[in-house]
Amino acid sequence: MAHENDKTPQIEKSLSTILRKLKQKDSIDTATFERIRPTGTTIPRLYGLPKVHKSGVPLRPILDMCNSPYHAVAKWLARLLEPVRMTLTQHSFKDATGLIDALSGLNIKDRHMFLLDVTSLFTNVPICETIGYLCTYIENNGIDVGLPTDDLKELLFFYTHNVQFKFNEEKCQKDGVAMRSPLGPLFADVFMSKIENGPLKTYQTMRTVQKLRRRYFVRGRFYNGVFKYTRSFQCCASKFEIHDCK
Repeated sequence: MAHENDKTPQIEKSLSTILRKLKQKDSIDTATFERIRPTGTTIPRLYGLPKVHKSGVPLRPILDMCNSPYHAVAKWLARLLEPVRMTLTQHSFKDATGLIDALSGLNIKDRHMFLLDVTSLFTNVPICETIGYLCTYIENNGIDVGLPTDDLKELLFFYTHNVQFKFNEEKCQKDGVAMRSPLGPLFADVFMSKIENGPLKTYQTMRTVQKLRRRYFVRGRFYNGVFKYTRSFQCCASKFEIHDCK
């Protein structure tokens, strides 16, 4: 029996209305509409997997999106946007094998390797900022993803903002993305790309980055970390202190 706070029927109705409008505008065809329209879905459930390699064994939040009202459209959007993701992440390693292959031919004599790790990347991805950056990138580069940008923006926002899930009592995720969401890896990669390629805000930052480029050799990104190697760690910490992370 559905809980009285379960809004799945209302979510299904709202999503179906959005998709029906897209079909009426010929933004999607009838076959796509029938394939991704949510029917008979259930509320996603949140659970945790222990991070046994970390102190205190914290839990990694996992959202079971299968058979949820968001899942079919999220998978469809992820497939549409995969070419854009590949363009944005051309300096990323696809998997551990890619990282190993890159390291196997690397001369590390008199150099040090290190990884800049992002803490809890998925749940800290800002939804509005990421969608804005993604859609602007698509427009500026004239990329045809099969949907008008305004329609794409509406769908991405609906399928990632205020996502309802069940954990003890019903809750909703107002920002960030969840692991196991089809759009999670896409949003994480897009936001990391925005950080890596973002505009330099101050002259001091520009001078610092120029010095970093001479001192460090950026090799690429591996999941939620940026892998680098350098000849010296001298002044490394002070170079990064200028970036306000608050």
